[in-house]
Amino acid sequence: MNRVTTAEAKSYSNIYFSEKDAEVETLVAAAEEYVAKFLNRDSLSDSDLLEGPDSPAPDSPGAEQLKPGVKILVLMAFDEFWQNRGIVVTGTITNENPTWMRAAHLYRKNLGV
Repeated sequence: MNRVTTAEAKSYSNIYFSEKDAEVETLVAAAEEYVAKFLNRDSLSDSDLLEGPDSPAPDSPGAEQLKPGVKILVLMAFDEFWQNRGIVVTGTITNENPTWMRAAHLYRKNLGV
C-alpha cells in the first residue's frame, strides 16, 4: 500500500482525469521505492521518516504518515516519472531537476564522513 495517495499525486501534478488512475498508482509506488533506495533505506517505514498518529488507532492504515519533507520527495519523484513517461528525445540537451535530490540528503543514511 502506498503512503502517498493517488489523490495527493494527482493533485500535485494537476491530473484532473481518472482514466489513468492505475498508472498513477503504479508510478507512486515506483516513486516511493525510488526515494527509499535513494535514501539508502529498505522502505519508507523507518520511524525517522514518519510522523506519529494524531487520532487514528496505532494499527489503522492511516496511523503513521510520511513527514512533509519526505512526502514532497515522493511527490516530486512521481511528477518526474509522470512528466517523462514514455518519452524518448534524441539530440537535445536536457537537465534533471535536482531539487528533490538535494532535499533528500536530509534523510539519507550511511553516506560516511
